[in-house]
Amino acid sequence: MRYISLIVLPFLLLFTAACGQRGELTTAELTPTSPATPTLAEPLVRPPTPVVTPWADEVAGVTAVPDPATPESTAEPTATLTPTPTNSPTPTATPVLTADERRRLAALALHNEDFPAAIDHLQTLILAHNADNGAIFDLGRANLGDGRYPNAIDAFIEYLGLRGGAAADLPEEVDATALFLLAQAHRLNGDCAAALPIYQEHLARQPMTAPYAARPLIQCQLALGNREGVIAAYETAVSQPAHRVTEVENRLQLAQYYLDDGRYDDAIAQYEAVINVAQTEATRGQANYLIGAAHLLAGEEEAAYERYLTGVRLYPRAYESYLGLVALVNAERPVEEFQRGLVNYHARNFLPAVAAFDRYLAANPGEYRLDTHLFLAWSYEGAGNTAVAFAQIEAYMAAAPDNAIVQAQGLLERARLRARLAQRGPAADSYLAFVDAFPLHDEAADTLWLAAQNREWSGDRVGAAALFQRLAADYPTSGSAARALFRAGWLLYREDEVETAVTLWQQTVAQYPAQEYGAAAAIWLLRVDPDNAPTAARRAGI
Repeated sequence: MRYISLIVLPFLLLFTAACGQRGELTTAELTPTSPATPTLAEPLVRPPTPVVTPWADEVAGVTAVPDPATPESTAEPTATLTPTPTNSPTPTATPVLTADERRRLAALALHNEDFPAAIDHLQTLILAHNADNGAIFDLGRANLGDGRYPNAIDAFIEYLGLRGGAAADLPEEVDATALFLLAQAHRLNGDCAAALPIYQEHLARQPMTAPYAARPLIQCQLALGNREGVIAAYETAVSQPAHRVTEVENRLQLAQYYLDDGRYDDAIAQYEAVINVAQTEATRGQANYLIGAAHLLAGEEEAAYERYLTGVRLYPRAYESYLGLVALVNAERPVEEFQRGLVNYHARNFLPAVAAFDRYLAANPGEYRLDTHLFLAWSYEGAGNTAVAFAQIEAYMAAAPDNAIVQAQGLLERARLRARLAQRGPAADSYLAFVDAFPLHDEAADTLWLAAQNREWSGDRVGAAALFQRLAADYPTSGSAARALFRAGWLLYREDEVETAVTLWQQTVAQYPAQEYGAAAAIWLLRVDPDNAPTAARRAGI
């Protein structure tokens, strides 16, 4: 304030003098009649001379004048006037929000899950603006979200017009969502006895929500110890269409209750329905195994083992099919050896897998599935015998020397095994052998990238850069071409081959100006070749 007065004072004095000359104000009118502090409406004619303090000088950015009152000063002390305090400004009243503004703020708070703020706005809206019924519904939602369950119950009862009545007394047209939320509020408030009839009234009005409303309804039935109610809720849930994940969960739960009650045929029917709706081998294999287990519980061994054989044959990747295989072996039931090896392999039971595949080859010396060699290679690798794994890959290729598909697959498997074993140089050579043999293969560009990458990991940056350049040249439309060209420049830059790196980056910008690696190349050109970079940068949109 002191600093401000320094600026305002000259203008006040000039203004006062001008008014006196024009005769608009007399000297008597300007002179205070009492020593009381002037109000905001009274002009201050003779404001006190401000004391320039070091603090004010610091703020103003000027050099402080020594205070004459300090001991260090040799100047004669001068009297100063104490500044007259000014009145505090009158507080500005908080603006009153309109009903529409309150409604918008409440909606925003609900959207952001700021439930306390939403409650404040909605309560004001209801009390001060006589808001419509929708505000009462939103107040119930906000209280429910904030854990104020009794308040939520009151709001939903008010909204539905249930005060003094029962849910069954509601008219035909009613907000079923509000019914569900009211039931939720009762349940979360620990009153499942009150929640259950409201859940059931909701389902009677919106049966299509049964698959999703079943879970809280079942929780209430369990809390009340009503097992039959739980089963009835699941039966209602599976009677309506639902997302397959929800349907599978509900059917599996219902089937378990049927099993516990000895209703094996009903349980099997639910498991069959799961197989029909499920899309993954794991879920189908699980349901198939559970059908076999239900048959066993019912004393139907032949039907059970037939199901286990179905799992081994159709769902070899499912872990439950492995459990079925174990049951079959323990029961000394015959199992086809290739499928037995396949199930063991997917269960990571590698040595039994090897034994089963070997028995299969021995039993079919003249005609067998060629991929048996690949599964043997992977099983030996899993068991830690990589030398035999490589031998099985070679056997796979030797079994069909004129089959291009087999040869391509064999070359890829050899390279992949070397890469998994971190044999970087040999892996690069193997990937390159595949590209050389099958340059038009769908995987050629990706495989050439893997060859360059393994070459780089082996420490050969120059060799890797050459392979990346080859990829960009031979497969310019592939998804990795721009990245390969940029990567080649980067590797050569790290080898101090700056001129070649600049040339590659300029090529990247020219060929792929709209791609991220074109932009990356332009940025590096700005760093290492600023004379030519502006053109490149413009091409890349930088």
